[in-house]
Amino acid sequence: MVYVMSDIHGEYNKYRKMLEKIRFSDNDILYILGDVVDRGPEPAKILLDMMKRPNVVPMLGNHEAMAYPVLEKLAEKEFDFNKIDKDTMDAMRDWIDEGGWATIESFRELPIETCRDILDYMNYFFALIQDVEVNGRTFTLVHAGLGSRKRRIVRKHDLIWSRPNPHIRYIKEKNSYLVCGHTPTCIFGANNRIYRCRNNIFIDCAAVFGGRLGCLCLDNFKEYYV
Repeated sequence: MVYVMSDIHGEYNKYRKMLEKIRFSDNDILYILGDVVDRGPEPAKILLDMMKRPNVVPMLGNHEAMAYPVLEKLAEKEFDFNKIDKDTMDAMRDWIDEGGWATIESFRELPIETCRDILDYMNYFFALIQDVEVNGRTFTLVHAGLGSRKRRIVRKHDLIWSRPNPHIRYIKEKNSYLVCGHTPTCIFGANNRIYRCRNNIFIDCAAVFGGRLGCLCLDNFKEYYV
């Protein structure tokens, strides 16, 4: 089976319970559409678990885009904030405003070599968009959205930061779907459930904001919640 999940945001217990709920095995594939880190308490534990699973495919979210360059600099200085240059300190402040301190604390609890191993793994998060074929259907997976439907070339900023309009059909091909995280589905009135409109599927069910972690099976559209 092929599954998609997004916006775990440090909620390790929910992540592990979801893997148990879907009975995730070596024969399955799980795409995680970004925002594993920040806000929640245990992002490093999630990353360490993902690292052990070759059938988990990580993608870049806006929080990884903010976190990685700062964590890389912090790891170089072994998290000694007195050694951080001004540009890194400014970037860190901006990131902390978006929930980054939880990730910093999670990393600081680990040996420095383990932190560096996680950062090496996070390099693989720089996939921005994936097209996946399942049972004759094509799913375009992206963290946030595709930006304006009129724009032929989609910018990185759109892929990790944009807020799609669920009523616009961004992908016009038959049996094709756009699958996004980033925007909590409660904004669409979906009560923290996976939200489908036209051929758009939104899977961020606000796990870190008192909602639930959602997971969608692309083979049969079955929804799972923790």
